[in-house]
Amino acid sequence: TKNIGKRRKPSGTGVPPQTTEE
Repeated sequence: TKNIGKRRKPSGTGVPPQTTEE
């Protein structure tokens, strides 16, 4: 699931991976 978060938005933005998946 961590890959999904880094797929579109990097963790540097401080946004959870759940928002990136949608």
